Amino acid sequence: MCMGTLGTLNLAVLSNAKLALINALIACGSGSSWDAFAEATRGRGPFGGHMNGALVMKELRAPWPHWHSSQSAISDSVLALDDQLRDHALWRDRQQADFLERLVILPGIEAWVDARVGRLIDRGVGVTVGDVRALLRQVVSTTTVNITCSSQQSSQQTQPNDISLPESFFLNRKSLLSLLEDLDADVAGLQLVGARIPYAAYRATLLTLGSRIEAPLPGGGRFTQPGDTFFAFMVPEVAFEDQALLSRMTDPDAGCLSPRLALALLMVDFANPVYSEQRAQLLELVPAAAALPPGFTLQQLGTLILSRAEAAATAASDMPPSLRAAAQQLLAYHDMPVKDIMEELAAYTASVRVRLPQDFIEYQRLAESRRRVFKRSTLSEFALTLPVTNIPADAARLTMRADGTVEQGGDLPEKRECDDGRLEPI
Repeated sequence: MCMGTLGTLNLAVLSNAKLALINALIACGSGSSWDAFAEATRGRGPFGGHMNGALVMKELRAPWPHWHSSQSAISDSVLALDDQLRDHALWRDRQQADFLERLVILPGIEAWVDARVGRLIDRGVGVTVGDVRALLRQVVSTTTVNITCSSQQSSQQTQPNDISLPESFFLNRKSLLSLLEDLDADVAGLQLVGARIPYAAYRATLLTLGSRIEAPLPGGGRFTQPGDTFFAFMVPEVAFEDQALLSRMTDPDAGCLSPRLALALLMVDFANPVYSEQRAQLLELVPAAAALPPGFTLQQLGTLILSRAEAAATAASDMPPSLRAAAQQLLAYHDMPVKDIMEELAAYTASVRVRLPQDFIEYQRLAESRRRVFKRSTLSEFALTLPVTNIPADAARLTMRADGTVEQGGDLPEKRECDDGRLEPI
């Protein structure tokens, strides 16, 4: 992307900032975060974006694409000379996304997670199947995401640098490392992906796939520009709110899940940190129609999951094969020595490094597959957020294998069934 388009994208940046504020105000004015789980409001209105009641800043981490930040500032040049916004305090006193992340979004999400888990613990035996499924759903499936990217810009005119690929594209790195450390594993020697692509190889894949940014224009027609977004390789990643929830649930003060079980849950289909249909099967270990054991409290969640996984893994033929397979994987990882889990992660990331850069186009296709899933969600608000390619919108979904290869996977449904029987967008 040439620098001339920066102004176009920064208009989207400004819209993102305004809508983030508007969404927060709507959520405050029309309900509360608790309404995100109520039957009448789940997935509706502001809770189409704030799916789990938390603050949403999709581009949460450096380099904060689409935001005014220390990595890419919005200048006055994006506004017309007679634009009244130039003289407004909202514009003159604008702060960088770095501050919003650190001072508002991260502590806000953590405070909400603490309040939510704390309330459910305080309910004691009053906790419901719906409460349990809402927690487990965030651990094993993808209800929301953040957007991440390379720290390098997609257009480099002189002495181009290699393009670094975000590790969260390959692994739920933050949660996996945290859980391994909780289990006293020596993660210092665990080499993860650290993938970098020569700039020429990166640009070649953009041409092969017909990568471009495009959006409808207000007066009709479409804005189209070949290339990538301002920062390269923009993809969905595991949401910070999901990581914060898992961290709180494994905290000894909460006692909802042991780090060992949490690690096993994440290791199921670990090469697909988002949109894993295989890992999402584990939600059915707590089916909506099933009753919780008498006297059940949230501190017994781990015991419940393991007992039902054992039943599912050895069940007769009436058990869905996908659930049986996921349960068997869960139990295998739960019993596997931590050393062996670390070796499996190291082998996977080594395989990825070996396949780069020659197989990078396959990872580009995988990235585009995940973008297509994101674009079907209510979080997808702006056409310029992600690039598009010549890959058909209805192309088969792709998934990553544990050996670092990409294969065709099962199609995710357009909508998922809620516990109350309604269908909501994924």
